Amino acid sequence: MTALYHAHGVSLPVNYHLIEKTETYIDKKTGKQKRRSPVTKNEVYRQLLKQVVRNDIPFTYMVNDVWFASADNMMLVVHDLKKHFVMPLKSNRKVALSLADKKNGRYVTVSDLPIEPNTEMMIYLQDVDFALKLVK
Repeated sequence: MTALYHAHGVSLPVNYHLIEKTETYIDKKTGKQKRRSPVTKNEVYRQLLKQVVRNDIPFTYMVNDVWFASADNMMLVVHDLKKHFVMPLKSNRKVALSLADKKNGRYVTVSDLPIEPNTEMMIYLQDVDFALKLVK
């Protein structure tokens, strides 16, 4: 996994982690033996970002793939690292359309949102304590 820094048309790897799948387990669906890493990809993601910040790499925004668009990662980027992010959301993620809806547990899935292409709306994700701007 790589942390890539991009500025002024140049991209440089500034941190990386080699994935080692040292644990074996039996897949429940197939019954076959498989291998996995003892560290999750989200744990690695957070370690990479923290080290990039400790190394004083000057960035403002994190851009990542949907695999890393978890509430924990969003909270880390904003609260701990004091940065911003651009993350895609899966269409089945539940969002509230207002803070009142969030407080009352009224959520809808992203796929059910009435948002037109090239527009934006403010949403609230469960377990994230700040509003997000959703852009389609």
